[in-house]
Order: sequence, then C-alpha cells, then structure tokens
Amino acid sequence: MSKKPDRSFRAGPNKEIITKSKTNITMTHFRFFIALCATAMLLTLAAPDSATAQQRARTASQVRSSVRPDIRLGVFTDGGVFSAGGGAQFFVTNDIYINPMAEFVFISGATAIFISIDGAYQFATDGPIGAWAGAGLGILFATGGGGSATQAGLNLLGGVSLPIVNSSLEPYIQGKLFVSSSNTFQIALGVRF
Repeated sequence: MSKKPDRSFRAGPNKEIITKSKTNITMTHFRFFIALCATAMLLTLAAPDSATAQQRARTASQVRSSVRPDIRLGVFTDGGVFSAGGGAQFFVTNDIYINPMAEFVFISGATAIFISIDGAYQFATDGPIGAWAGAGLGILFATGGGGSATQAGLNLLGGVSLPIVNSSLEPYIQGKLFVSSSNTFQIALGVRF
C-alpha cells in the first residue's frame, strides 16, 4: 500500500500554512477549461445582432480612457476554497485589455492574498455576449501557523460576459488556471461596472 504524498503548502520546516490538498493539473481541469473556451467562442459566433454591439465599437479616444472596475467571487476547485476580490479592466485597444486584480482567499487558520495582472483578447462579436481568453502573472502570499510563503505562477484564463440591457453592469463567468509549483483552477463569477 503506497503512502499519499504530502501536498500541503509549507513555509519552512514543518510549518504548515495551508492544509487543503494541492494537486497537479488534472485532465478534468484541462477539459473544463477547454470546454469553457469552446463554449465562449460558440456563443460569440451564434449571438444575434443588438444595440449592445454598437457599445463595443469604441473610438480610439474612448478606448484609451476606458476603465471598468469589477468585483468577483471565486472558488478553487481542488479544495473548495473561496475567494473574493476586485480589479479593473483597462482597454489598450478595442480588443485587448489589461486586468490587474487582488483577491482575499478564505483559508482556515491562514491569511492568503492572490494578486495578478492578466492580459486578454476580447473576441469581436455582433451580439451582446462577450468572450475572451488570455494569460498573465500571479502571486499568492500566505501567512499562518507561525510562517509565511509566497508562490508565483502563470495564469491562463477564459470567460464569457453578458451585459445587462440599458445598464453599465456586465456580469461574467471566468475560468483561471494558476500554473505554479502546485497548480490550481479557479471559477469566478463577477460583475463589471
């Protein structure tokens, strides 16, 4: 009988910070991420024409000044750990934006903050549904149990949004794979203002 490897997050010898199970990228997470991106693209291609599409056609001056704050709630699928945070969406062009964000991760017996900056390509649509895919860098800071730890990694993300008619609110769902020494997948629901 083989012994299960210890996958807890540690900061120094025998100082356990996060007791939740950490797993490598699994095929289930990878398939879910691919399915999310494929669904986003299909919905984008199948979306009907609407007045919201005109809102997406920004002039160059509007793009440069286009900043959209957002808030989000998320869950990390490999341990059921929840997070809450926010960020801002800064459009660089009509289709490309930068999204810095910070989230508090709710871990029993520890304090953890996840900070990242992501870049994404917003697929062009003729309808109200928006879809994007991108990548970025993330850092997880954790303290607790008498120690602390920092973990840096790569973010791979994709999502879908559906603006509310006659409103500046834009609810969205996003999947994010944090690739580091202990990979994790997050699903987040949020709203942009």
